[in-house]
Amino acid sequence: MPDATFYQPFQKPSKEEWLQLLGDTATRQFKINDQVKAPVFIHTDDAVSYPPLAEKNDNHWNIVETIPTSNAKQANQQALAALNGGADELFFVLRKLPKISNLLNSIELGMIHTSFDLKDAGTTKMLRLIERVHTASQDTQNLQGSFQLNPFSKTNRLKPGLKSYLQKGNQLFPKFKLLSLRQNKELDIEQALAQIIQQVDRLLRTSDDKAFIAQKIQIQLFAEQNILSTIAIIRAFKLLWFQILSQHGIDILPPDICVSLDDRHWLDDVNQNRILATSQAMAAVIGGCNHLRIPTKKIDTFSARINRNIQHIMKMESNMDRVVDPAAGSRMLEALTDAIANAAWQLVTK
Repeated sequence: MPDATFYQPFQKPSKEEWLQLLGDTATRQFKINDQVKAPVFIHTDDAVSYPPLAEKNDNHWNIVETIPTSNAKQANQQALAALNGGADELFFVLRKLPKISNLLNSIELGMIHTSFDLKDAGTTKMLRLIERVHTASQDTQNLQGSFQLNPFSKTNRLKPGLKSYLQKGNQLFPKFKLLSLRQNKELDIEQALAQIIQQVDRLLRTSDDKAFIAQKIQIQLFAEQNILSTIAIIRAFKLLWFQILSQHGIDILPPDICVSLDDRHWLDDVNQNRILATSQAMAAVIGGCNHLRIPTKKIDTFSARINRNIQHIMKMESNMDRVVDPAAGSRMLEALTDAIANAAWQLVTK
């Protein structure tokens, strides 16, 4: 028989009792580098509550298929196979201007997102691509996607003709993103995010219509191997984005974030890489990406199918596209998000 204490309410332990129980573990930290770290244990008394960062009603993201285009007809067949396999977005990687009618043959652009990345393109060359896609597609006013123009030269100057490019591009493709700002993988994460925010700031200062410029930007980030750091990095970038828009007097506008998995540390074992890809993709989705690209060391139809199915499972079986900012409320992740954002913002305002 239970004694008299069996039915008494559970007594919530105090902070001091927790610290005593945890011992040295209570002071452990999750460390990205010397500048960015967060405590692993955060007691309720020290926790800070944050609202979700997504600024949207769901956690939807596009399943992106990367299509190399050295041969336009072969690229078209690969694109059609990707769409039949459940891709939401085609990402065409171009080394030169192809015959667009061959590339887009039988593809219903109005039903998907379509992105074009033209290697080393300036504004003039990218405009030629835009005009060719417009000619091949005719009605482009409601199409969605992006033209991946990096607005900065290798010397970090704004490329000439940017204003005309934006005007013409928006006239032909009003719902497309026209500018692409990319994370430098060689920099520490706070430096890389600070660099992007500084570029956003420079772009906003060049125009009287700052909200228009912000709407035309897509951000390219990388999902690292560590799940926690990837989630916090994407969430930290959102904080930085909202902060820079606020400084320019722009109403809250969610950033458009495309995440690619960082495969630099993947192995030669294809199956092991698929396991790594699954965890990295999950982290990107929890962080709140809008587009997700999963690379593959071996380019074949089966690997492409697996990469899509990883995301199909996350959507259709795990319902990860329904929960807005699922990391909100995790004290450690909130602290790590803050640590990354604060370190980057200090560099921005230095």
